[in-house]
Amino acid sequence: MAANFAQLIALTGHRTVLIDGDLHTRSLTRELAPNAKTGLVEALNDPANLGYHVQRSKETGLDFLPSVVASRMVNSADVIGSKAMAELLKVLKEHYEYIVIDLAPVMPVADSKAVSFLIDAMVYVIEWGQTTRTALQESVSGSEVLQKKLIGAVLNRANPKMLKRIEAYKGKHHNSYYVEHA
Repeated sequence: MAANFAQLIALTGHRTVLIDGDLHTRSLTRELAPNAKTGLVEALNDPANLGYHVQRSKETGLDFLPSVVASRMVNSADVIGSKAMAELLKVLKEHYEYIVIDLAPVMPVADSKAVSFLIDAMVYVIEWGQTTRTALQESVSGSEVLQKKLIGAVLNRANPKMLKRIEAYKGKHHNSYYVEHA
C-alpha cells in the first residue's frame, strides 16, 4: 500500500521518497531494491550523505530508501523513533514534498507508536479477513498520539464477493444508485 501510494504521488510530479521503515520484514526492500547494500540504518548514522543510500525509479521518479539489516532488529522501535530518525526526517523535508514510511504492523511491534511523534499523519491499512475488530480497537485506543495522527484507513485485499453481501456495497439498492452504461 505504501509503495503504491508513494508511486502515485511521484507520478503526479511531486518530489517523493518512500522509506522501508519495517525493520522486521524489509519486504519493500526485497521487492524494490533487492540488491541494496545500504539504506535507512546507514542514513540514520550519516544524514548528510543520504543521496548515497537512496535509489530512484526511472519509471516513476520515486526515490526509495531501503532497509538493509543483516539480522532481525530487537530494538527497532528505538531506532525508528530515535533522535537520529528525527534528524533524518528533517533533512528529507528539505528535499522532498512527501515522505512516505512503510512501518511494521501496529499490534505486534511498537515501531508505529515510537515514530508517531515524528510523523504528520498516518493511514491505517486493515487486511480483510485478518485484522480483527478487537485488534484494530486495541491498537488505536492504546495510543492517543496515533489517534490524533490517524487520517484514514484502507481496507486491503477485500473480497468483492463478500462485499456484495453488505447492502451498502452492491446490495439490493446498488442499481438505484449506480448505473453502468454499455
